[in-house]
Amino acid sequence: MINFNWTFNIQNTVPYSLETQNSNVIKTIGWNIIGKDSENEIKQSSVGGSIDFDISSLSDFKEINQISNDDLKSWVISFVGQDKIDEMKQGIVDNIDSLPEDFNPTPNA
Repeated sequence: MINFNWTFNIQNTVPYSLETQNSNVIKTIGWNIIGKDSENEIKQSSVGGSIDFDISSLSDFKEINQISNDDLKSWVISFVGQDKIDEMKQGIVDNIDSLPEDFNPTPNA
């Protein structure tokens, strides 16, 4: 069975947007999804990207100190689309399933 973890990091904020008069605006979110084989955690794969937001017009502004990882996750899903996320997860599963049973990413370490 493959277990999935999401990781997020805010890569870029705008300290103050003159156009919207909001401070600490998130401009870019970096994200990735990591899949690990629950029976052999050395076998893992990931996919990710970053999203740039148009901050010229903010209709639903939320204070940066009130933004949670769940908020970031929902923004990524909304931007990328759940179907595409599911395709990426299946790609991770396929990649892990293709690894040999004795897979070791650092065989001589």
